[in-house]
Amino acid sequence: DFAFRTGNNRLKTWEFALYRRHLLELDDIKKLHRFFIRTYPDDFRQLSDIDPGMYFRLKAFFAEYEGKPDSADYYFNKAEELIIGARDKNNLFKSNCYSRYGQFLTRQGLNVRAIGKFTTAISLAEANEYPGRFEFMLIPCKNLEALYSKAGNFKMAWYYASLSHRVLDSISKNTENDQIMAESVRQERSQKEMAAEK
Repeated sequence: DFAFRTGNNRLKTWEFALYRRHLLELDDIKKLHRFFIRTYPDDFRQLSDIDPGMYFRLKAFFAEYEGKPDSADYYFNKAEELIIGARDKNNLFKSNCYSRYGQFLTRQGLNVRAIGKFTTAISLAEANEYPGRFEFMLIPCKNLEALYSKAGNFKMAWYYASLSHRVLDSISKNTENDQIMAESVRQERSQKEMAAEK
């Protein structure tokens, strides 16, 4: 409301992106659809100029939500072309796009194409040095395990099952390291506060 009242477009864009990300993480396409299509259609149209890759991804989600899988596939293809060619997008963002596309294809029963998207998602995530990359690998790994198992390729299903376990171990280790660092920072702050009191 403040961003709208003051005409602060930069703040409004940031808030929209934050809320969009929140709804995408919750996988709440219904609220996302209502937010952009019914409540803020003009801002959704502006997104096509600001971030066309994201615009087409959202169009794909909305088309699937509206029961138009062919349109959704078309929009996912458009998003893929734009996002993969974008230099300003990091590999984890690209990995997430491929993972979402793979999930859509799986829901449509297009398993061979889905396997390709999930495999690319894992490759892109692995190529990133960020410790959080393992979280981007987990969903494609689990999906590939299920798809290969369904296809009767148990060797590949086992490979992705074991990769999922390694990824989960890495996520657990990263979480433990984060907790250790947080505790270390807390203790250091506590010592500084005690020294200041003395």
